[in-house]
Amino acid sequence: MKQLLYSLFLISILFCSCSKKEEDVVAVDQTAKYEKFFNQTELFTTAAFIGGEPRTHGDGLPLKFYFKYDKSKPKKIVLEFHQFKYGNMPFAIDFRANLQIMGTEIKNGEKRTRLYCNNATTTLDPTKDGLGGASATGYFYPDTDEFEIFIAFNVMSVTTSTPRQKIDPTRMSRYEEEMTAYKKSTPK
Repeated sequence: MKQLLYSLFLISILFCSCSKKEEDVVAVDQTAKYEKFFNQTELFTTAAFIGGEPRTHGDGLPLKFYFKYDKSKPKKIVLEFHQFKYGNMPFAIDFRANLQIMGTEIKNGEKRTRLYCNNATTTLDPTKDGLGGASATGYFYPDTDEFEIFIAFNVMSVTTSTPRQKIDPTRMSRYEEEMTAYKKSTPK
C-alpha cells in the first residue's frame, strides 16, 4: 500500500512539473538592454483619451518618453513626459513614474518584462511637486526590443495608450517631421 501511494505521489509530481503554465516567470538578466534603451529619450506614437473618448487621431501623436535607468537600482526605470499636451487641451501635463521591473514572463511563446507603477505623479506646474495617484502598466519585449505602456494620469480622466512598438533610437531625429505630419493630418 505504501509503495502504491509513493508511486502515485511520484507520478503526480512528474505530471505537475511537466505541464508548464503559459505565463511562467523566467530568470533573465536584462541589465544590458535596460542600460541601452532606458537611458535616453525615445519617441513613440501614443493615443490619448479623456474619459475613454479618443482625443488624438489616427494611431496617435509622436510623444517623447524620457527614460532613466540606474543599474545600482536594478528594479526601477524612471519614465517622464514634459509638458504633454495634445489637441485643444487647455493645459500641459508633466508626468513621472518610477516603473518597477516586475520580472520577465513568457506569454504566447515570447518573453516580456512587466513594468508597473501605481504611484506616478502628474503636475500642471513643472516647478511644483506632482499629485500622486497616476498609474502605468507596460511591457518590454527583450527579444524584439519592443515596448508598450498604458498610463492613467490622475487628471480629468486622461489616459494614454502606447501600443507595442520597436524601440528606435534614431527616431528622435524625426520628431519635428512626425509632429508636423500629425498636425497637418488633424481633422478640421
